Amino acid sequence: NLSQLMIELTLNPESTSIPTFAIIIPERPDRQLNFFDSLSQKTRRIQDYFGFTKHFHLYVCDEGPMLLGRSPSKQPLHDPILLKIPGKLFVKMLPVLRFMSATLFLAKAAGTVFGIGALIPGGIPFVEGLDADKMREMAGSMSKLSGVLEVVDETVEDLTEAKSINANIKLDADAQKVVGESYKTLKSLLLPDRSKGKPPTNKNGQTINDLLGTSITRVVKDGKLHWVGREHVDDLRKLGYQLSTRAD
Repeated sequence: NLSQLMIELTLNPESTSIPTFAIIIPERPDRQLNFFDSLSQKTRRIQDYFGFTKHFHLYVCDEGPMLLGRSPSKQPLHDPILLKIPGKLFVKMLPVLRFMSATLFLAKAAGTVFGIGALIPGGIPFVEGLDADKMREMAGSMSKLSGVLEVVDETVEDLTEAKSINANIKLDADAQKVVGESYKTLKSLLLPDRSKGKPPTNKNGQTINDLLGTSITRVVKDGKLHWVGREHVDDLRKLGYQLSTRAD
């Protein structure tokens, strides 16, 4: 069940400094739809396409509306973090990029039922350019290529009327290794060693860590960490969520 998948899955148990759910899209809007089509292709074609450094925008997904059963925010939590991803690193990140994109697409397509489409805010152009059928098609392709999602239910004809979307997570050692290596690559971009340069920022010069404590905070419940907009904290506390005090 996709709602269970979204709530329980955490890609980054080793660190609270990398968002669990994020959207990564090309900096140029005219390339965004082509980018997600590209993620549906096999690795060899991706390697040919991404032979050089590319520029991307990263948005942290606000989990607050999903946890509170509310509509998605009208705008992202923050101005996008500007990422420069060399081709070789991009290929290493493919499993996580495909997994995140497939899961978010499924969430958006079925969001009218579950509320989990609330992870994706308004104001991001590529979402508005995709209908439910297109999102489902690309999600199915990306999930099979990610090495993480094993099965997506393809018997559902209308996702907006679906009561569940079946997606099985591969929990075997090989899948965990693939995800772990891919995650480490993303972490190396967002939190590089000091000897390798400064972390990426948005146009205001803010890093991921700078955003924490200003527009974003982290809450925890039942051992699960969630990245949320600060305006949701009071309501989440009423539901038993607590501010995370861990820093790493």
